[in-house]
Amino acid sequence: MTPTSRILLKSLVKPFYRQNAGQLIFIFILFFGAVGELEGTQIHTGPLYQFHYQYALILGMLSSRTLFGLVLLAWFLYGEKCAQFVLSALRQPDHSFLNILNRLPPPATFRLLFQLQLLLFLPIGLYSLAILGVAVYKGWILSGLLVIGYLFAVCLLAAARYQYQLQHPGRTAWRLLPSLPGPISWWKFFIRYLFREHRLLLTGIKIVSCGVLYLSVKTLSEDNYDLRMPSLLYNIGIFGHSILVYKFRELEEKNLLFYRGLPISLPARFLQYGLLYGVLLIPEMVTLALLIPKPLHIEDAFLLLLSGYSLLVLLNSLLFIAPFTIKRFLKIVLILFLLLYFAVLAGFLGWLSIFILAGALALFGWRYYRY
Repeated sequence: MTPTSRILLKSLVKPFYRQNAGQLIFIFILFFGAVGELEGTQIHTGPLYQFHYQYALILGMLSSRTLFGLVLLAWFLYGEKCAQFVLSALRQPDHSFLNILNRLPPPATFRLLFQLQLLLFLPIGLYSLAILGVAVYKGWILSGLLVIGYLFAVCLLAAARYQYQLQHPGRTAWRLLPSLPGPISWWKFFIRYLFREHRLLLTGIKIVSCGVLYLSVKTLSEDNYDLRMPSLLYNIGIFGHSILVYKFRELEEKNLLFYRGLPISLPARFLQYGLLYGVLLIPEMVTLALLIPKPLHIEDAFLLLLSGYSLLVLLNSLLFIAPFTIKRFLKIVLILFLLLYFAVLAGFLGWLSIFILAGALALFGWRYYRY
């Protein structure tokens, strides 16, 4: 390793992994640490079963276009996360010494930045090799090459963005994701707040929500396809997120009141809250994707996602009516759960979700400036 490579490793790669260690460990435990097979009264775990589980998981990804597309999208978002970290570091005065890379020939600079991105992509890169091995074993050469080519394309594109930032320090490097109305960093305040202050609470809620969803839907079959009980169990997990919604409002009232004075339209403000709860439900989206197309039908997966999302958005809008105490707020949550319970039994979950989403939008527009 050259001295320049070691500098990039110490100044960018190590800080990135230190900052995101909690998220990476959680994902690792989710996919590798909590796998077992119940047989009789014993749970069988171990390397052999882990191998079979990962093999089945990769086969499902390669054989399902929907799941394959979601995995590629997740990798793209991870690449964007890496890119935003590096671009932000390059703009900081503490990392101004990295501008010395401009004194190297452009191809040499690009090669170093490409190596940097490969190191940031190391967890995904190692897993992609396993995917390539399974694809070659099954004779799906094109799918395996697509995975490797896609990762290289994402890394090459990121390296080009880094080089552009170094060569044009007074400009903002071009973005791959479109900008939303209003300050895009608004919803990030809440996500960072969760990971810094309530990591254990968030992890517990997500384990219960995704675990209950996965285990309950796994019991379905074509001969006995009754989604009512899985829907109720899933929405119990969603209602568990009400604590997070209340924490968000507390944070906003104490530390983020400046946002009300910004010249941002009301639809743009609602869009920011909608984006926040969409990001919050990403683990549930991944879990639903793993259950499609069997045993879960794709239209039912969309219905479950819509019901959970609409409930979170409604709970957010309700907190603009009055400054509720946590006890009063949880009583309202219980009433909403009873309403949803009867809707599930009657088969009206879809219509109720649409009504709730429309009510959340109307309530937000009516109460936001009056609160």
